[in-house]
Amino acid sequence: MANLDIVASDILLPSPTSVSLNDTLLWTSDTGRTLAGTMVGDITGAYITVSLKWQMLTQDEFKTLKNSIRDGENGLRKFFPLLISDLDIDMQVYRGAIAYSVRTVGDEIRYPEVSVDLIERG
Repeated sequence: MANLDIVASDILLPSPTSVSLNDTLLWTSDTGRTLAGTMVGDITGAYITVSLKWQMLTQDEFKTLKNSIRDGENGLRKFFPLLISDLDIDMQVYRGAIAYSVRTVGDEIRYPEVSVDLIERG
């Protein structure tokens, strides 16, 4: 994958190994299926979820990532800007869980697998 410049909270993130986009529709609360099985409802909007994955981050890279999406009021950011200019993404997002594994390589701590979903605020 070519390097993508991803900026969250005005901080350049380490280049991910994988980026996935999910474009989801928002439906009215009365959406569902009739007894005949026909779908009914109205679309009220849409939002994008950006799923980012990294492999083998250093401690400094992991700290940069966490600081861009975690620090803030009470140690957590509610909403923050996300910019991925190569993909024409410029939006306010909130985050899902940061999933990661940790291992030692010699005297260093590494993060072989890191992932997070960033969800458009709308």
